[in-house]
Amino acid sequence: MEKLIRAYLTDAEISQLSNGIGYSIGTIKPKCTSLNDSERIGLRTMAEGREGFARTACRIALNFTDVLPRNENPTEMEAALLYYDQLALVKEKIARLLEMVDDTAQAQSADIMVYADRYVAYLQAARTGNTSLDAAMDQIDEYNKRFGQRGKEDELPVKPPVQE
Repeated sequence: MEKLIRAYLTDAEISQLSNGIGYSIGTIKPKCTSLNDSERIGLRTMAEGREGFARTACRIALNFTDVLPRNENPTEMEAALLYYDQLALVKEKIARLLEMVDDTAQAQSADIMVYADRYVAYLQAARTGNTSLDAAMDQIDEYNKRFGQRGKEDELPVKPPVQE
């Protein structure tokens, strides 16, 4: 099976990515709001359908400021909607990055298991007559007893390649 990961990020790229995320967290942290579960209960937000309602109310209020109380300024709502749009863009980029990292980590994990299965097959074939290897492989046997119950569709017969 061909490896899923064809190129690794360099240590410098990983560091740059991690530092950039850390910098972003540091930037938003002083200005972010964290809601606990009890604060979320009953909170009326712009769920699907309500965003259009809110935007329409803002547009109308901006056009009819003369009927609003003097202490109301619909440009505040307009600015809040703009900020909401900016946060939505950031959320989309973060979601895209998270998906890319998650997919890459999952592919890397699959590649690692190909290595592990191949090496275990080699080691299983060589353990007969090698007491120290046989003793070391007891750890693999124990792991398989505890966690190695795979379904039929997951089982892949692993045979060491024939060496010429």
